[in-house]
Amino acid sequence: MHVRHFVAVSSALVCGLGINAAIPSITEYRSQLGRVIYELNEREEWIETANEEILSIEGRIKESDTEIAAVTHEITELESNIGRLEERIDLLEIDQTAFQEKINELTDSVSWHLHSEYRLQKNHWLKNLLDYDEPKKRARFIRYHQYIVRSKSKSLNEFNLAMSDLNQTSRELHAERSLLNHERAIANRSKQRLDEQLARREVQIANLETEIHNAEVRVEKLTQDQQRIRKLILEIDALGLDVPTEFTATNEPLKAPVNGDIVREFGESRADGRLTWNGVVFAAKDNSDVVAVAAGRVVMADWFQGYGLIVIIDHGDDVKTIYANCNSLLVEAGDYAEAGEVIAKTGQSGGSTIPGLYFEVLENGVQIDPIPWLDSQDE
Repeated sequence: MHVRHFVAVSSALVCGLGINAAIPSITEYRSQLGRVIYELNEREEWIETANEEILSIEGRIKESDTEIAAVTHEITELESNIGRLEERIDLLEIDQTAFQEKINELTDSVSWHLHSEYRLQKNHWLKNLLDYDEPKKRARFIRYHQYIVRSKSKSLNEFNLAMSDLNQTSRELHAERSLLNHERAIANRSKQRLDEQLARREVQIANLETEIHNAEVRVEKLTQDQQRIRKLILEIDALGLDVPTEFTATNEPLKAPVNGDIVREFGESRADGRLTWNGVVFAAKDNSDVVAVAAGRVVMADWFQGYGLIVIIDHGDDVKTIYANCNSLLVEAGDYAEAGEVIAKTGQSGGSTIPGLYFEVLENGVQIDPIPWLDSQDE
């Protein structure tokens, strides 16, 4: 299968704006996009047919999703720090062992020199020198005495330096181990917070399912969610971010967005058969890697009503992919994503009852079946 690698261009790009419309900076784009997302999240027309309790539950789910994303990111950073500290400690322990071995060797050398000097000093060195009548013996004695003095001095300097290095390494080891224990303690507390938030969200999702028991209410909500994301796509195009204009085939296959089984297929009925799935749902363990199926530019990475934490990537040729119900996001709007790059972690944000990932593909603003689309790129 051949992937189509999406090529970004820096020339002016028209996305719903005029030919001469200025392309916004990343800061401007993110600011404008933030306002769009806020306004769309606040539109709850469907709630008129439901009740205020549903709106309240969804608000609490958003708070939990946001907290889970923050704690998940915090844990990822802590685990990265812990890994670096463990590597540093391993290196310091190797140095410590090497210094200790060097000290053991130098201890024997220093002991020999001290013993030799003691033998020389049993009589005063001048008396020993005068005891030799022959000049050659005196010269030999002088050279031997000088050698012992110089060698002893060198051995003692090396010994002191090795002891200094050993002491410094030991201090660093103590400091690094203390920091490692501190980081592990923080990570354990963060994981406990995460478990509490996940449990709280499970309850909130169950409460939401209980409240939206009426088929009419469920259909109305899902319909409004779908309409809301279509509005979002139009607004994103209208903001005019510089995105790829075309993609080029290469010899590498497109990447699946996540490692998991498909549990909801495109076109499968939902809401008592009154609606269908516009994408596919992959079941996967929480915090599994979500990757970009192909290269492109991130045009949205935020929380969105009905979809939770979501990433939208524009791949050029008016092709976009959507990755929803994530636990945490690893990219921001305006970033470029390479094929196979990890952009998020799986979860249940937005009230999803299935841990994993919701994935959509849009061509010219229309949802298409993602699986045949992935397979078709080798043709």
